[in-house]
Order: sequence, then C-alpha cells, then structure tokens
Amino acid sequence: ESEAHLGALMQNLRVTLRGVGSIGGKAEIPMLESIKTSEESFGRLKNDRHHRAQARMISEWVAEAVKLIKFRG
Repeated sequence: ESEAHLGALMQNLRVTLRGVGSIGGKAEIPMLESIKTSEESFGRLKNDRHHRAQARMISEWVAEAVKLIKFRG
C-alpha cells in the first residue's frame, strides 16, 4: 500500500526538510546530505512522471535546508 501513499510521503519529507532547515543546527547537515544521495532511489520507488519530478526536487529541498542552517551560523 505504500506506493499509493508516496505522494503524501514525499510531501512529508519536504515539510520535514523545511523544518530541519528552520530549527536544525550544523550537526544535521550530514544527515541532510545523506538524504540527497538517496534521490535516485526515491525516484525509482514509483514509475510515475509526477513522482520522479518530486524525487528530483529532493536535492533542491536539501540545499535550501542546508543554506538556512548555514545562514543562521
């Protein structure tokens, strides 16, 4: 059943990454980078154009979170 919920799971990942970017510290950056390295694996979870487009956005979401953390110092 998880394939039927991948859209919601990807949205939750996006919200989580934004939250970590907002309140996380430099200690979270390696965890964020490890998520980025799994982008290809996320894309293969469902053979759907919309899902693959969301999976490609993971790198951007991670980069934004890292940028927010670094900006706060």
